[in-house]
Amino acid sequence: MKNTVEMKSIQNGKLLLFILPLFYLLTACLFIYSIRYFYIANFDSTYVYLMNGTNIASGHLMVGNNEHPGAPVEIITAIVIFIKHCFTGNGNILYQDVLLHPESYLLTCSAVLIMLFTIGSYFAGAYIFRHTGNMLLALLFQLSPLFYREMVQKT
Repeated sequence: MKNTVEMKSIQNGKLLLFILPLFYLLTACLFIYSIRYFYIANFDSTYVYLMNGTNIASGHLMVGNNEHPGAPVEIITAIVIFIKHCFTGNGNILYQDVLLHPESYLLTCSAVLIMLFTIGSYFAGAYIFRHTGNMLLALLFQLSPLFYREMVQKT
């Protein structure tokens, strides 16, 4: 009897851990939808990351701009660009296709980063909950992106 109660508690906890990642996913999707085009948004240097990712995806490891969070974003961007180009390149050379369809590549990169963030947020909470059994602590870890100093200053 006690095991079934514990199992239900754990299952309810796992469901509770989906709330914040789904909130992050919904918020990010609404943000991407609201800006429509990346060239009218002024939230980050998206084209710099796109061009650096294009250079890396093309096999050139020299990048023109190195700043935080540079390397991880540029490498993820390069992987996404390379994979997307394999499926939608239409016979164009990689950098030509990126220059012809930059918004499409930026949207794909954004979608991948949003999914990675959402999945990472869930697994961070699940990991903490599994190892501590403390749901409040797990939710606090999932809430931590909202307490990032830069996020608080911009709002």
